[in-house]
Amino acid sequence: QAVGVAKALAIASGTRSHPQLNGRIDVAGLRAPIEVRRDRAGVPHITAASDEDAIFGQGFVHAQDRLFQMETMRLLAAGRVSEIGGAGSLEADRFMRRLGLAGRARGDLLKAPDEDALLLSAYARGVNEGVNSLPALPPEFAVLGRAPETWHAEHTLLVGRLLSFSFAGNWDTELLRERLLADLGPARMIELDRGYPAGAITSAGGEHADAVERLLSGHEAAQAAGLLVAPASNGWALSGHRTASGAPLLANDPHLQAQVPGLFHVSHVRGDRIDVIGADVPGIPGVASGHNGQVAWGITAGVADVSDCYIEAVDPDDPARYLTPDGWLTGETRTERIAVRGGETVEERVLETRHGPIIGPAIVGEGRAVALRSTALEDGELASAFLDISRSTDAETFEAALDRWAGASFNFVWASVGGGIGYRLVGHVPERAGGEGLLPQDGARSAGPSAALPPSEMPRLVDPPEGAVISANNAPGSDRELGEEWYEPWRAERIRELLDARPTHDIESITAIQMDESSRPMLMLRDLLLDRDSIDVDSTVRAQLAAWDGQLTAASTAAAVLEHVYMELARMLVGRVAGLHAPVVLGEGVGRAAPSSTFHYRLQGPLLDVLQQPREPWLAGEDDRDRLLRAAVGRATAHLTLELGPDASVWSWGALHGLRPAHALRSVPVLGPRFSRGPYPYGGDVNTVNTGGYTVWHGLEGRGYNAAYRQVIDLGDFDRSVFQLPVGNSGIPGHPRYDDCTAEYLTGQFRPLPYSRAAVERATEHVL
Repeated sequence: QAVGVAKALAIASGTRSHPQLNGRIDVAGLRAPIEVRRDRAGVPHITAASDEDAIFGQGFVHAQDRLFQMETMRLLAAGRVSEIGGAGSLEADRFMRRLGLAGRARGDLLKAPDEDALLLSAYARGVNEGVNSLPALPPEFAVLGRAPETWHAEHTLLVGRLLSFSFAGNWDTELLRERLLADLGPARMIELDRGYPAGAITSAGGEHADAVERLLSGHEAAQAAGLLVAPASNGWALSGHRTASGAPLLANDPHLQAQVPGLFHVSHVRGDRIDVIGADVPGIPGVASGHNGQVAWGITAGVADVSDCYIEAVDPDDPARYLTPDGWLTGETRTERIAVRGGETVEERVLETRHGPIIGPAIVGEGRAVALRSTALEDGELASAFLDISRSTDAETFEAALDRWAGASFNFVWASVGGGIGYRLVGHVPERAGGEGLLPQDGARSAGPSAALPPSEMPRLVDPPEGAVISANNAPGSDRELGEEWYEPWRAERIRELLDARPTHDIESITAIQMDESSRPMLMLRDLLLDRDSIDVDSTVRAQLAAWDGQLTAASTAAAVLEHVYMELARMLVGRVAGLHAPVVLGEGVGRAAPSSTFHYRLQGPLLDVLQQPREPWLAGEDDRDRLLRAAVGRATAHLTLELGPDASVWSWGALHGLRPAHALRSVPVLGPRFSRGPYPYGGDVNTVNTGGYTVWHGLEGRGYNAAYRQVIDLGDFDRSVFQLPVGNSGIPGHPRYDDCTAEYLTGQFRPLPYSRAAVERATEHVL
């Protein structure tokens, strides 16, 4: 590996791996010449006479900019990381092989519409020609000691499956919730998992069903069945009567774990029907968040429950048979052979049941036959949805494209040049009774997986009278059983508050909202501390707290103190109620398959509630509460003194809370730190609009999550639209575009996103 690292560093220090950006390249597989103009913001604008050639061009550009990222995503999705990473990657590979994404992607290709299959083939040809055009491979391939494999159309669908499953949460929460219920009982469990607050803001405007009753219902059903044994975003749209231009504005900032390169790449693809610009995903043609000159859209994680765990009874004498209400059934079995670098090939025998594949053996600490039913594993692929959205011509065709969205759930906010705005929850959500799906179910008693809710029954909102739609991972508002993983409503409520603070908005006011770091929970905690003279707070800190404006900025002393006091309170309070299971509630997951639980996303509100109104089992009364507050302040002050010194006036939130974009090879000595970035001082937390999320369990040194892309689209003049990335559009270490966005991203500056031919030509820096 040392030789490979040395080669990689040498390549990264020069320009050999930088793609050709100017002049002419002769390639195979095109019907007619295409043009790639790269603007001064680093965005490639691909122009072709046909959609087929335009999508070819997007594949070509993806290979130029993000080849190593595409290769690692393909290997991860196929469960082949051990081929390059050795035994340390085996756990992840075993899990992915049990999901069987590679086989499902091959099936997807056979079912793809002819037009989409043609475009997928063109995209693959473009990727391969892009690889052939590179003067040298990106430096990471020197470490791997191998070149990328030929890209095929099915690999695009494989990456789409990986993306869909990554957003198909809840299966891990079901297993964790079951463990908590088994050991703590329903009363304490409900204290730790209060669910979405009644009466809080919803995206579609409806009421959200009471979580406590639904959880109790689910617990009782699971108990009767004898089962209880010992991975955010913002998006909003405004109608024209609420904007300075008189045309709609749309904003979006999906949140993901910080990495370099980021998940999103920005490009403009223009053919005969497709003319789309925005954030794309390398490996997949089309655009995930952007506009096509007629409709603008943004996405946020849907957080709906699209996955269920079933505990299957497998015949000990015949591991291919499992029990159903009608007796024993023989499932399909497959043997996965995992090549391990520096070791022997490992065989993984997988049983596919009527509910889905058995994943239990690939989960740390799980010995049962857990079958995973996830709509992200069922019929339906993502690439066609991306293409359908890109080809939409108005609100009606855009909505029709969303009706065909399969797999994991996402929230879409949209706006059209016709003046309409809307919200949609999309994806295949199983039809369930109230409380069903919150806990694992008994496979032997199950009637089988239910059908998905039809698109007509999914939450949606079109042209509300108030002229705004908002989605921030808050509950959509529905009387259907959609799950209980919604984030707290603080971000959605803050966005609404800021939108209502002025009569009309423009690009500048919307980007300012995206950068807002106001925290209502931390203001509530501040008031609790200042209202009690018995709590010993350093005079400098007390003055900072009293003057604090509620913004969790990187430079704020008050933010540093309050966040550390909150973390100490969370550890103590959750420890009282959850005992040995406290790590799960504070963010610990179920191993590498799902390293973080979702409980911590919903923790600030309940903890502030019990601090303001002490009650059992959290607190024995106000005196007990005040003792805990004093202890938390003491511990937080000691920690900050140790880390930042005794002078409280120089403490800052960003000194310990940073943006840490990590490279896929971050664990490789010497090279990992060189190719990774940060830490950069960063503000916010899980409940601020400008999110700087972290988990109490993983701590501030762990990789948090933040806006992976920001955009504001002006439907009155698309050339006024703006965007930003946290790192850069290139994924090649050493390339000038590898991290050229970071300084602007940190300070809230945005880059232009020109769309018209004239605007693109004025902004052009390179022409290929």
